[in-house]
Amino acid sequence: MSTAERVLADSGLFTRRTARRDLADATEQVETSKATLDERTICAGPFLTQRTALEHEYRDLRDHVRHGRWILRSLDNLHDRLDTAQHTVTALNTWNHWASGHNVTIEDLSAAVDLLHESARSDHAALAAPIEAWARQRGLRVAISPEPVVIRVEVPTLEL
Repeated sequence: MSTAERVLADSGLFTRRTARRDLADATEQVETSKATLDERTICAGPFLTQRTALEHEYRDLRDHVRHGRWILRSLDNLHDRLDTAQHTVTALNTWNHWASGHNVTIEDLSAAVDLLHESARSDHAALAAPIEAWARQRGLRVAISPEPVVIRVEVPTLEL
């Protein structure tokens, strides 16, 4: 339409009538196109609304999945912490039985010493020392299980 208006403005005496007719045709086409667009927009309205709702639902589901993964990781961490806590309680109970004078097997004492040394709490780790001193006095061995030994093999090289 703007092209037809420009042509009309630049037209001379002989081409003005044709330019006006072209401008009228262009104006009619624009109005017809606008009416068609409005009609199709109204028809597409429910679909556009549904698309928007589905986009929101998709974003919500994606957020729930992200939060769900975070919760699962947290639960895994809690499971590990619970497992460690249960082992620590067992070690502390073994230590308490030993300190109270009950019969405790050397294997249980060794496991308790290992767990108490691995504890992040210094007061738990300190409880292992009396068991170790008691065992040394009696010639028993309740030590921390040895760390795995890594054997390194050096490959001979040729020097030139």
